[in-house]
Amino acid sequence: MLTYRANIVLWFLTAIFQMVFLLYLWIAVYGSGGKIGDYSFQELFTYYILQLIIYQVAATFISWEIIQEIKDGYFSQYLLKPISYFKLQFAGNLSFKAAEIVFSISGLILVILAVQKYLLPPISLLTLFHTIVLTAFSAILSFLLEFIVGITAFWIVNAYNLRMLVSVFNRFFSGSLIPLVLLPGPLIAVSQFLPFPFLSYVPVQVYLGKADAVNAYFGMFFWILLMTVFAHYLFKLGVKRYEAVGA
Repeated sequence: MLTYRANIVLWFLTAIFQMVFLLYLWIAVYGSGGKIGDYSFQELFTYYILQLIIYQVAATFISWEIIQEIKDGYFSQYLLKPISYFKLQFAGNLSFKAAEIVFSISGLILVILAVQKYLLPPISLLTLFHTIVLTAFSAILSFLLEFIVGITAFWIVNAYNLRMLVSVFNRFFSGSLIPLVLLPGPLIAVSQFLPFPFLSYVPVQVYLGKADAVNAYFGMFFWILLMTVFAHYLFKLGVKRYEAVGA
């Protein structure tokens, strides 16, 4: 990870630029008399900053690598080794995120210190603890979803298109673009049957005191358990279907 130093600089600068942009955006909106739903300026600014932080911590893109390995036949080598492909991907993703988090979050912390007067502090230390734990679980859920999307390449020749479609749903229903509570009623109802809100929206709502932590844990555990079982089942089916076409 440290070999590509330009990536480290970009992670650092991107985190800073995104936060500064959000600050100027919402100052302009609220300064001109605008308002977003029932969110105050501090609540909305805090919402998007937490979304940004959780995205840096939880988001993963392993599906691109998995799709490429299956498509090119490179996956065949894993069938000859006494190794769990699932555990291998999990460990690799964990090491990647560890490096990324150190540099991107360090940039965010610097800007947070500069704009802390615009941010809402946690209601309590317990609320902050719940938010941190839920963020860690959201990283696991994000990995599971990416793994499932990646192994669809066993059946779909060009699974990149499916990856892009899932990414759109992810960004929309995770609340990254707009708080889900501001969506039309039918879309809010649909989001309650999807795992995407637990990737970032739910942890942020817990931090803001707009969601119950116990319900958040139950929902998070349900989706992690379901996705884990489904990922392993789908992987076993996929290995039987694998033809090593690109090898």
